[in-house]
Amino acid sequence: MRRRRLLLAAAGLLLSGCATSPSGHHLTVLTQRAQAAYDKGQLAQALADYRALAGRLHDPSVWTRVGNLYALEGHPQKAVQAYLKATTLDPQDGQAWYNLGVVRLRMAWATLIQAYNMTPPADPVRKKIEEVIRLLKKMPRTSRPPPVSDSAHPPRAGGPS
Repeated sequence: MRRRRLLLAAAGLLLSGCATSPSGHHLTVLTQRAQAAYDKGQLAQALADYRALAGRLHDPSVWTRVGNLYALEGHPQKAVQAYLKATTLDPQDGQAWYNLGVVRLRMAWATLIQAYNMTPPADPVRKKIEEVIRLLKKMPRTSRPPPVSDSAHPPRAGGPS
């Protein structure tokens, strides 16, 4: 669904001007390059390309991909902002909402680990913190949206997509 939406958005941009225009061709090439970099795990290149696409396509799936890349790169605050942009563009985008929730849970988990380490062992709240940390250990990772290309790739194990 997202893959088809992104491809349709790119096609719409191509058709809105001239299908042979340099900018239309550039978007097609940029989309392909971004997806290839993403699939190969070249996160910095994929992020740069998807950010460029996000500025031109205003497609929630592109913003979700930007959020996923920020999360993989260890920038959860930026990931949250990208997911929020995706949900603003499409309030019913379950993938963006899911990934937003998981990133925020992981941020909370990191805060609780810090709280546990800073709280004296005799403090009764430390036991409560430990219980919540144990629950959050079972938390899923963010899930990958389908690839933008027409070929179906299984999601890679690891962090968000």
